[in-house]
Amino acid sequence: MLIFNQQYYLGNSLLTICGWTVAYLTIPQEFRIEIMNSELVLYTSKSILAQVLLNLCSNAIKYNDKQIGELSISAFENKNTWEIHVKDNGPGISKENQAKVFDLFTTLGVPDRYNKKGTGIGLSTVQRLVQKLNGSIKIESEPENGCCFYVSIGK
Repeated sequence: MLIFNQQYYLGNSLLTICGWTVAYLTIPQEFRIEIMNSELVLYTSKSILAQVLLNLCSNAIKYNDKQIGELSISAFENKNTWEIHVKDNGPGISKENQAKVFDLFTTLGVPDRYNKKGTGIGLSTVQRLVQKLNGSIKIESEPENGCCFYVSIGK
């Protein structure tokens, strides 16, 4: 179980933060969300982490094109960082578009499951928020095989 420092998180676990986050999302009935975590105390900003997870989870759900959507959130501790992985089984993003997704106002022009196009603000904002936590974000993806966003937050 991932436990957050009470000073910043008032004792909330990753499950609690994710529960709060997904409560603001429209989740299709055929969507599965798995939260995997370990015994870990994470000292960071609750509001920033919640906003990062809200955006990454929202995108994973909105842009998923599979019959049964899957989203997994996991966290790990390294010597100097905490790592949070947000992985989905959606359509994926080609190599040439991966760097573009963090550019402000840049979209890939693909409508979501509700036939709406993005603004190009979300992932750029996520990147800036993660940087405020002395961290970084990267993406690994192959078309048709989903995406995994790797968020690294400095200790």
